[in-house]
Amino acid sequence: MTTAEKLLAAIIGGGALYLVLSRRAAAQQPIPALLTTYNRVMGYAGHMLYYGREQRVEPALIAAVMTVESNGRADAVGSSGEIGLMQILPSTAVWFGKITAQELRDPATNIQFGAAYLGYCIDRKGGNVPAGIAGYNGGPDSVRVEGNRVIAKRGVLQYMTKVLSHVDQYRRLFDQRAA
Repeated sequence: MTTAEKLLAAIIGGGALYLVLSRRAAAQQPIPALLTTYNRVMGYAGHMLYYGREQRVEPALIAAVMTVESNGRADAVGSSGEIGLMQILPSTAVWFGKITAQELRDPATNIQFGAAYLGYCIDRKGGNVPAGIAGYNGGPDSVRVEGNRVIAKRGVLQYMTKVLSHVDQYRRLFDQRAA
C-alpha cells in the first residue's frame, strides 16, 4: 500500500479501514496478471486520451476504472448486466446518454460514455475525484462528502480505493507513451 493510499484510507474512515485495506493489498492480483491487465488497458490509450480530453477526465483515471471494472476486457459482462470495458449498465446508458446496450459493446463508445459518466459523477461531487469514483460505482446520489471524508457504503469505498491504487501507475504509463 502506497503512502498516498494509506493517507486516503485514513481520511476515508480512519484506522479500521486502513487495516482492512492493508490486509487486502497483499491479496491483490499477482504482478504478472496485473501487468497483462495494464498492457490490455493501454491498448485503448488513444481512446482514453481523446475522450479524457473531451470530457475533462484524466486518462489515467479512466484507465484505473477500466482496470477495476473489466481488467481491460471489451467483451466483459457483469453479473447485473454491465457491459464492456467500463462496465456500464444499459439502464444508465439510456438514462444518461440515450445509448443502447448494443452500442455499449463498441470499445470506443463504451470508453466515451464511461468517461462522460465519470466526469458527470465527479462534477456532481463538486470536483471531488474520490467521491466521483465512488459515485460511478454506487450512483452519485448514494455518496456524500463531509469535509475531507467520502461517506458511502463499505463496498463502494473499497472500490474507490482500489481504483485510486492504479492511478499513479497509469500516469507513469501515459507519461512514457508521450515521451
